[in-house]
Amino acid sequence: MENRFLRDVLLIAVVGAATLLPFLGQGHAVSSHEIRHAEIAREMAQSGNFLIPTLLGHPYRDKPPVLSAAIAILFRSNGEPSIALARLPCAVAAVAGAILLYGLGCTLTERRAALLAALGVLGVQGYQDMARTARPDMIFTLAILTAALASIRALEPSRTRRAALGFAVAGAACTVASLLKGPLAWAFCALFPYLAWLRATGLRFPGIRDWLAFAAGITAAAAIWVIPVLLLDRGVYLASFLTQPDLTTWHLVDTFRRIHWPWMYGLVSLLPLTLFLPVVVVDARKRGLGAPLAIALAMLVVLSLIPKKRMHYQLPVYPFLALGVADAVVRFTGRRSIERTAWALVALSLVAGPLYYGVLLPHLRPGEDPDVAAARQILAETIPTQRIIAVGQIAETIAFVGRRADVLEETTGEDIVDALNPSASGALIVVDRSEQGILDPVRARMGLDEVRRIEGDHRTWLVYRAPSAGLPLGRRSP
Repeated sequence: MENRFLRDVLLIAVVGAATLLPFLGQGHAVSSHEIRHAEIAREMAQSGNFLIPTLLGHPYRDKPPVLSAAIAILFRSNGEPSIALARLPCAVAAVAGAILLYGLGCTLTERRAALLAALGVLGVQGYQDMARTARPDMIFTLAILTAALASIRALEPSRTRRAALGFAVAGAACTVASLLKGPLAWAFCALFPYLAWLRATGLRFPGIRDWLAFAAGITAAAAIWVIPVLLLDRGVYLASFLTQPDLTTWHLVDTFRRIHWPWMYGLVSLLPLTLFLPVVVVDARKRGLGAPLAIALAMLVVLSLIPKKRMHYQLPVYPFLALGVADAVVRFTGRRSIERTAWALVALSLVAGPLYYGVLLPHLRPGEDPDVAAARQILAETIPTQRIIAVGQIAETIAFVGRRADVLEETTGEDIVDALNPSASGALIVVDRSEQGILDPVRARMGLDEVRRIEGDHRTWLVYRAPSAGLPLGRRSP
């Protein structure tokens, strides 16, 4: 039995690596905020400060250094940043998540269903996309799966003596998840043990000692990062992180707007397993909700009630939905053809990912990502000592592509004027044509010359050259 378990784990790891690692560095399409996280990691690797992340030299309070620290370590080891290395931690986390899902499936269902779910989730469209994207959502999902597996396994009667350790590990994983997504992680982690006990057989009820161990795990894991940060800047960064608008502002109207949106998007992102949802419905009517499906539905309800309803928020639900579908397919009596069809579709979906990124995407989007290509053209207009001032997120792309520490992001004309004053030489100012009105009140005073227009994907970047420092603003250099 142990050899079979190890063989299954090895199979999942090999299939996951073969599915997610090829073409990881493709530059034809770069998702939203990928460059941002890569640039944060580049600055972290350059400064050696792995406690407080910075973006364009300013503390970045939206996300603690969970993903960025992992990427920064790879950048320092390699000696050079790259988009492939920025995505690698998420791909590894996706494979590790599939392995944890297999362990969870062996606890809540049976081995065949667990293996189908683990391989199936690697082929799920939404899971594959985020595994190839340098964003913290896959790390969040891995932490959620760790908390689920550790707490649910701790409820097995044979593990009573190690139950405290299991809940402590779950608490530590919940800390990592909550650093990335806030209180949403706590809601998920609180659901797992109770729903597992309620819907699965042979598990004991979680008691007060379990939750005390869970709290100890949360405290210990948080202290690993919080204490050094407090000592480093006396709590300035930590205070700004805890008081950011995402954590302190709750709009009731946003909570109930598009309340069912996560459910609809999940049907698309769960392909090809979505095709077997009718089997899940029939099985649930006959046998009742299994633990995996009950957990997935509860998570979707929680997601429906939060103000933000972004597409990637559904990512941690996919593994539990995959396990619920696999459980129903395997348990569906008298229809082994359904299970064989499921295996065939999973195999096709595993092959489809590398084929899309390696063969189809280069034809659909030939050349480099438009924003990255625009950044290269902007950098070609500068000299190493010339400051670049950009309006909007193009600043992050310019800094990462050019490996530049002197790129500034400003939002108003007056801010741009202030940024020009200490410049050692003339600076370039980059603005989206749709936002060029920002410069109208100060353009004449700054003496700007438009030097180039760069056409991107549905946008045009205007590049202005400012006069050299030492000249009064409004005079042009001879």
